[in-house]
Order: sequence, then C-alpha cells, then structure tokens
Amino acid sequence: MHLRLKKEATKPAPPTSSSSRRVSMRLSTKFNRERPHQALGMKVPADVYARSPRVYRGLDELTYPSR
Repeated sequence: MHLRLKKEATKPAPPTSSSSRRVSMRLSTKFNRERPHQALGMKVPADVYARSPRVYRGLDELTYPSR
C-alpha cells in the first residue's frame, strides 16, 4: 500500500491538504474494503477486522531518566 500511496498521492502532489486527504482516504478504502489480501485467505481486511474488547484508557505519564 505504501508504494501505491506514494505513487498516487505525490506525483503530482494534490494542490491542497483537503484534496490530499481525499486521495489518502480513497486509497485506504480500496485497500481495506475492496482489495483482497493473500495473507487473509483472499479476504479484505474489513471482513476479518474485529474490534478489541479492551477499552483504551490512554497512556500513563511518561518519565525519562535525567542525564
């Protein structure tokens, strides 16, 4: 997907950020909902996706050792 995204979204570059977003969303939709994947038994990712039962509660505060 990354090579296709690079080819279709950057050459030529879309004139605005909103048009760039539309190109990315179109490619993402095609990749996840239309294009079958060999690693998924020729299913599309949207057919095998399962939402996680765990609730995301954010990250704990990060601390870094001082130098």
